[in-house]
Amino acid sequence: MRALTLIFFAAILAGCNSSKETLPVAVKPRIDPVPVELRIPCEPPVTLPDRELSQNEVEKYWSGDRGELSKCGARHAAHAASVSYRDAEISGRKQK
Repeated sequence: MRALTLIFFAAILAGCNSSKETLPVAVKPRIDPVPVELRIPCEPPVTLPDRELSQNEVEKYWSGDRGELSKCGARHAAHAASVSYRDAEISGRKQK
């Protein structure tokens, strides 16, 4: 009986490890907002005058609309990439 008591106390003392090891603390992910310049809405198409346009006017309006469309497309692609990167970081997935 005495031997069992000693084994019992030895087992209890072995379970009371006084090491300084700690469990890792979960770090709350930092969610950065999408930059404001990526959230600017697209410019609407140019309002055309209610008359027949000259060739020069057509080219001017068309090139202005195409330029704005190109800038807007690049901005929205950057926005989508930013959100995709942020979501992958939060979920722990690797970006491709």
